[in-house]
Amino acid sequence: MPKTWRYALISSKFFENSCPQGSKVTKIKLFAWPSGGNSGGATSGLVQRPGLFRLSPPISNSRSGRPLAEDFFSLFAGDLSNSDHWSKVNWVRDLRPGDLIAWLLPEGSQSRDTGHTMIVEGVLKIDGSIALVRVIDSTVSPHMSDSRPAGTNGLGTGIIGIALDSAERAIGFLWRGSESTKIHYTDIAFGRLLK
Repeated sequence: MPKTWRYALISSKFFENSCPQGSKVTKIKLFAWPSGGNSGGATSGLVQRPGLFRLSPPISNSRSGRPLAEDFFSLFAGDLSNSDHWSKVNWVRDLRPGDLIAWLLPEGSQSRDTGHTMIVEGVLKIDGSIALVRVIDSTVSPHMSDSRPAGTNGLGTGIIGIALDSAERAIGFLWRGSESTKIHYTDIAFGRLLK
């Protein structure tokens, strides 16, 4: 029987004492753990703080035993019209703080990841074919204006670029926002947790 997963969006107050001093504390963090099981560490502590998070119905059948970027992408790219908990966001201009971005690994990438998933902090600017979006994520490679101290990784914020076609559909990303010189073309989907 496949594992079922639950997700929580957590307010930054929970992280005030655990973020590096001087870093910009994130507004939201996404956690996942097997339903019915102990998540261990921070997440088991969060379960005891019900005012700080919202649960969604689970995503099942992750091939790794935990949700991956490809799992979130498949969810957001699929039909969510009958979902009580998730809605699809079709356009970058409609993204709001707390929405999720999931993209698949671009063709030719050497990474073992399936893609990347981020939480939107805010859309900063849409200028023709590029949208600059401040995101919250965990990464070893910094984004533009990244909050993580140099040489560190993990939870932080930064600015990415999303490449748009002439119909304003997302067609790729720029890892370091306007500092990037290369667009990585790939499939991108956006989702919103409703309740």
